[in-house]
Amino acid sequence: QYRMDNSTDPTSIGPDDMDSNQYTLRTVQTVFLDKARKQSLLPALGYISNQAKGRNKSYSRYDLGATYVRPVGWGCGWNLGLSYYPMTYQNLSPKRVDNDYTLTTGVSKPRKDWLIWGVTANYTKNNASDASFTYTKYMLLTTATFITNF
Repeated sequence: QYRMDNSTDPTSIGPDDMDSNQYTLRTVQTVFLDKARKQSLLPALGYISNQAKGRNKSYSRYDLGATYVRPVGWGCGWNLGLSYYPMTYQNLSPKRVDNDYTLTTGVSKPRKDWLIWGVTANYTKNNASDASFTYTKYMLLTTATFITNF
């Protein structure tokens, strides 16, 4: 994936210029764990290079993760995932490194032949070498997937 970002933030100038070219290489594979193909493991691997105009906003990042998926009662599907990434701001002095961990779980249920409803929760912990960028985040969201045949 290639992405070009143009920031309109008025503080995006000089060494903090967030305009960037971002290059991403990512893969997610599906490994079925049973002959019926009802349980699966989805390992993920990725690399991101964000080449910003401002040296303070350039970084590189490696993504690692895995998600386990299986059916549960009442026609629901359940997932449990763990992901990690180290992100390095190599041009900062001193260099900043963020280590980000996320635990995710969720359930989904077909409600109609054209609608799947879901609920997802996750917990994220980011430990940064610069303590002002360390944080913890909790998130709960609901989703609706609409299936159409055109």
